[in-house]
Amino acid sequence: MGSEFVRSSEFLGLALILILLALVGAAAAVVLRNRTIGRGTTAYLVAVQHNGRSRLGQALVSTTDVRWFLMRSVSLRPSCVWPRGEIELGPPRPLPGGASAHLTDPVQVSCRIGERYFDITMNNVDYAALRSWSESSPPGVRADVA
Repeated sequence: MGSEFVRSSEFLGLALILILLALVGAAAAVVLRNRTIGRGTTAYLVAVQHNGRSRLGQALVSTTDVRWFLMRSVSLRPSCVWPRGEIELGPPRPLPGGASAHLTDPVQVSCRIGERYFDITMNNVDYAALRSWSESSPPGVRADVA
């Protein structure tokens, strides 16, 4: 009985170590992924609200679109892509309920792409930059001004 207990204790200890290593590895993968995605481009912290759920992510702005990546993920593919000229940004509104834990001067913005409506929350300064980007679209691309 004593040796069985030792074996089961060793197995349990090994299992706990493997679980801990897996958790540390997953956390490291998420951190490295977020750093890789945001490297060398303009990135904003943006929370997307859709169907009552709010999810924090980083939005990367390119000349043709905004790619939004969920913050807690290991995927290198964007969760959403908002094409320039198709996304309509509404006016900024103060965030209901006050401050955000992740944003310093948050505003909420209603957005539309075609028939799809959703809200985003971001820093006011970042909103001004995103608004400027959307309004200064190249010739032939529609820009909607709120």
